[in-house]
Amino acid sequence: MRFVLLLLALPLCAERISVPLRDPSRPALVKVSTVNGSIQVKAHSGKDVVVELDDSGPRTRPAPNGMKQILTGSGVNIEEENNVVTIKSPHGNGSYVVFVPEMSAVHMKSVNARELRIEGVEGEINAETVNGSIVIVDAAGPVVAHSLNGRLTANLKQVPAGRPMSFSTLNGRIDLTLPAAAQADLKINNQRGETYSDFDLAISSSVNRTESNRENGPKYRLNMERIVTGQLNGGGPEISIRSQNGSIYIRKAK
Repeated sequence: MRFVLLLLALPLCAERISVPLRDPSRPALVKVSTVNGSIQVKAHSGKDVVVELDDSGPRTRPAPNGMKQILTGSGVNIEEENNVVTIKSPHGNGSYVVFVPEMSAVHMKSVNARELRIEGVEGEINAETVNGSIVIVDAAGPVVAHSLNGRLTANLKQVPAGRPMSFSTLNGRIDLTLPAAAQADLKINNQRGETYSDFDLAISSSVNRTESNRENGPKYRLNMERIVTGQLNGGGPEISIRSQNGSIYIRKAK
């Protein structure tokens, strides 16, 4: 079964679309992308994927004398095939609230999102944005999250065994909360910021050295990068935490 829905010029109010899965007994993979806008993904107890598109944001501009601006919706494309649901805007603009079954995997991508937010999802999470923040709440599956320019906040209720994770930003703060009993090997790289934690970590450090000689050109280049490793509760899967310009906070859940 293949479900395809195209909506264009939506009215200026929240549209709610229910997307049936081919096999509700299996986890879904939900892919959401936009250029400008925000994305929220929330776990719910239902079997369908439910999409809300709110097109009522303020976009009015001064109109020429004697004229009024007519606002039209940006629209959305939704496709389901074999439990993979793809949601995107045909024009790259759109703000979405997506309700998914708890065990779904979620892949989110944006260029200028105000925020990518994921709540209560227990499957795999992959979130990426260029300009904007990422917020992950009560996640239980493996996470890969990257923001080029924006903060990254994640609260994990579980660290899955044997599944590496990664949290990175170029310009922004990383604030990561882990269960008190979580077992992991934390790989921390913080170039121009401070790192703080209330965990008791077994700390070690190493230096990655890359060198290029003049055999392939006139320049000699040497790059040295310090990596700090913190073993948490005896160690476990690797969690990479990297910020180029910003502080890192690794918190113990209360």
